[in-house]
Amino acid sequence: VAILFRKGTLFKHISTIDDKDGRYIIVIGELNTEKVILVNIYGPNFDSPLFFKKVLNNIPELTQYNLIIGGDFNCTLDPYLDRSSKQRKNKSHSSDLLNAYMQATNIKDVWRTENPTGREYSFYSPVHKTYSRIDYFLVDAKLISLTYEPKYHNIIISDHAPLTFKIKINGKTENS
Repeated sequence: VAILFRKGTLFKHISTIDDKDGRYIIVIGELNTEKVILVNIYGPNFDSPLFFKKVLNNIPELTQYNLIIGGDFNCTLDPYLDRSSKQRKNKSHSSDLLNAYMQATNIKDVWRTENPTGREYSFYSPVHKTYSRIDYFLVDAKLISLTYEPKYHNIIISDHAPLTFKIKINGKTENS
């Protein structure tokens, strides 16, 4: 996993916490002078709440920072809206843990906030012949009003659809 910045982005790096297995990275810094914690996750392709608990426990105290989490979570947050399958599937333990964390810390799903009942998918499983939305950007509720144009793009290079959004921090627009 990695966190990349567009040339010219005003980012002051403070510290980094990374996973020895390369499944997540947490970067603390200032984006356009706004204190942020940026997290990129590549979740395991099986239900692993312990993985997500480990990542979330490594995120520093949020009182002084705004949190932006992105990546391939390999789980759906809403088993009904985030899956194309007509079969009802129970939430995973990972999904339960992530939803509880989002509620406790007031973190919002950027795309779902703009599309409360929408269906868009970021991954197609040829094995199961289903689509699912497993790639997310989650942001601090203090930032959600500054985000706009969340969009899943076509699957071209990998087996996932890239997700982008724009955010206006301290008067400057940044693309994710």
